[in-house]
Amino acid sequence: MSTELPEAGRESADNRVSEMEDLYRGLGGRVFALGLRRLFRGRPAGHRALSRHQSVFATWLPLIFGPVALGVVWAALVPLTWLAIAGFVVGAGLSSCALVFAAAVDATVPPPRRPFCQSSALGAFFPFYRETGLVEVVEDQVWLAQVPLVFHGIQMGARMAIVRVGPEDLLVYSPVLLDEAGQDRVRALGRVRWIVAPNAIHHLYVGPWLETFEGAEAWAAPGLAERRPDLAWAGTITADAELPWDPLVLRTVVMEGHPFHQEVVMLHEPSATLLIADVIENLGHGPETGPAGRFLASLFGMGARPTSPTDLKWTLEDPEAYGAAARRVASWHFERILLAHGRLVDVQAKEVWRDAFAGVIGE
Repeated sequence: MSTELPEAGRESADNRVSEMEDLYRGLGGRVFALGLRRLFRGRPAGHRALSRHQSVFATWLPLIFGPVALGVVWAALVPLTWLAIAGFVVGAGLSSCALVFAAAVDATVPPPRRPFCQSSALGAFFPFYRETGLVEVVEDQVWLAQVPLVFHGIQMGARMAIVRVGPEDLLVYSPVLLDEAGQDRVRALGRVRWIVAPNAIHHLYVGPWLETFEGAEAWAAPGLAERRPDLAWAGTITADAELPWDPLVLRTVVMEGHPFHQEVVMLHEPSATLLIADVIENLGHGPETGPAGRFLASLFGMGARPTSPTDLKWTLEDPEAYGAAARRVASWHFERILLAHGRLVDVQAKEVWRDAFAGVIGE
């Protein structure tokens, strides 16, 4: 497949979304208010729905107490009164900001630490950004491939899934590039009938797949067809859309409730496999992440746990709609979660999903 992207797909080297940038500009006030509510009103109800609670405040302790402690030391050492007071005030201010920010993270209901949620059977995907060819995960039913991918300067890797929908029909979820050998292997599996771009970000390689696999149809997440009018979309996946694949083989839910990130989640019934892209990421542990990355992930409530990204939780527009979609998925039977970024999940998959969305699923 060609790596050349159409002009509409070249927003930046790492595919930033303009709506995301606009949303983040006004995020500071929202996070500050959320942190204050957490401090003065106590834990949100979702904490009680977790299989076990894990606070993020412990990770923040050095940043909460460190600045004010340095301010005290400064005030004791500096003879000039106004300099001593200024140093203490600055330290206390930084500590207060860290406390409010930690509270805002904790208010998103980070799930419990669960670093060992992937069995050794999926060891082919260590590290999560190493390029792999097509790897069979469930015999004659599900295949994965992953490639390196930098997003916002962070190496996150990207992963796609291919599932069998009929004796000869295949569906590709969140496509990545494959070399010619990989393309030939896909052809040997059957006919690519449908290509699903599951959200506003996972769309860069739909065009090359359409060019390579003649007769395939591309289906877009809500809002994506308007963003990529250069692609020949067969339709948009919505809650009431008439979809071409067998619903007894593939169940579909749209995670509505976010201003632009409305992700299509799919369940492949024959293999009990849940297909997701970004609504859960699992980046915060493993040697490939590195100690600095693990610490940063822990500060944002994403360390050693598969969870919905904290910034996505902060920017939800309709938590009730999002929770309704999460509850519907929670009612399904699945044994593994194949996600786009980070380590896969095939241990305690149902618990992982419920804990990841405890903040919106509720009691």
